[in-house]
This record gives sequence, structure tokens and C-alpha cells, in this order.
Amino acid sequence: MPGQKVDGESLHRLFEEHGVTFANGVPTVWLGYVQHLQGAGVKPTTLNRVLIGGTACPRSLMEALQDDYGVEVLHVWGMTETSPVGTMPKALRKHRKLSKTERMDLQIKQGRAVFGVEIGIRDGSNNELPHDGKAFGDLVIRSPWIARADYKMPESERNDGWFFTGDVATIDGDG
Repeated sequence: MPGQKVDGESLHRLFEEHGVTFANGVPTVWLGYVQHLQGAGVKPTTLNRVLIGGTACPRSLMEALQDDYGVEVLHVWGMTETSPVGTMPKALRKHRKLSKTERMDLQIKQGRAVFGVEIGIRDGSNNELPHDGKAFGDLVIRSPWIARADYKMPESERNDGWFFTGDVATIDGDG
């Protein structure tokens, strides 16, 4: 939003004036937005979904947006090299029976790989680690539209199309 203020009050006014239903931002943007809503005692009338990425989203922020304001939160992970989204949370059919707290426990994770993307975790020796929700290691990702290596990386350091993100992660049995 070039030339626009991104404080909570300004965002709320813009969303309302233009009928915005979906918006993207980092957690600090949404924290300011929720603080404005709480302080002014107002609710969004058109906004019904937000995508939050850039860093982990606080659970309390997700709960406030969803429970207090009826705004669905998509908590995603990605980076420039992934064009940009690599994972997105979407409950599986088996998760529908979980309690609200258990569903939030899943939603606070940054989701499963989007269609066409593979993810994995590796140890310091580049060995694949299990997707058991306990093992953690270097997050790797690959897809036809994802970078395969950093610029000018020697061919000997490339890993079968897997891009090493520089992030650490765990992956559970549901991906």
C-alpha cells in the first residue's frame, strides 16, 4: 500500500471504505489492527480472512481475530525463493472432530506444503529426518517453481533440487 499508513486505525478505515474481504500482513500489522479494534470498540464489517506470514503468529492474535472478530486466519510460511508461499494450514477431515483448543494447536503451526511442493527436514550431515513431530532439523523444500540453490552456489553443494531454507522445523505425521 504505497503512500498509505499501516497503523490499525488507518487499516480499519481503508478496509471499511473499500470493502476489503482479504488482506495479507506480518503479525505486527495485525497486532496494531486488533489493538485499534479493541480500543475503539469496533468490529470489521467486510474483512473475513487474513493471511499472516513473515514470522510466527502469536496464538493470542489468532484467537482474537477469529473468536472476537470472526476473521479467519491463514498462518503461512514462505520466502522469496518459494514464490512466496510454501506451506499453508488447512485442517484435514480427521481434525474436524477435535476440540477448539486442539484445532488451534494445529493452526498455530504453519501448515503443510501447498500442492506441488515437497518439504523435508535434514540433520547436519544432510540425512533425512522422520516426520514424527519430534525430530527437528534444517527445513528443505523443492518444487518446479522454487529456487534450487542460492545464486552462484557451486554445483557440488546443490542437493537434488532441494533448497535449504536456513530455517529449522519439525514436521509431524500429517505433514
